[in-house]
Amino acid sequence: MVISQYKLIGKEVNKNVIKEFIVLLKEIYRVMKEVKGMKFTSSSLLMIYDAFKESMQRAIVKLIDFENAEEGEKEDSNALEGIDNLCKTLEELYSQ
Repeated sequence: MVISQYKLIGKEVNKNVIKEFIVLLKEIYRVMKEVKGMKFTSSSLLMIYDAFKESMQRAIVKLIDFENAEEGEKEDSNALEGIDNLCKTLEELYSQ
């Protein structure tokens, strides 16, 4: 798909916003990798994009829904794999 096919409220999604999402997701990945002993079962990523904000940062990513998070023995490889896959998908969109 071409990046110009992604529209929100009549505006094309700016490639810079995709880059912001990638940077923020990689930071969450880094932090989750450091937090050994937590399993983030059924947690979610909330990704917010403000099409009308004129400042540099228009994207926000938050890790939410910790109700089923639990202690584990090592890093949560499933959550890390999911974030990595999402980053790769966004990087493909960014490169188009």
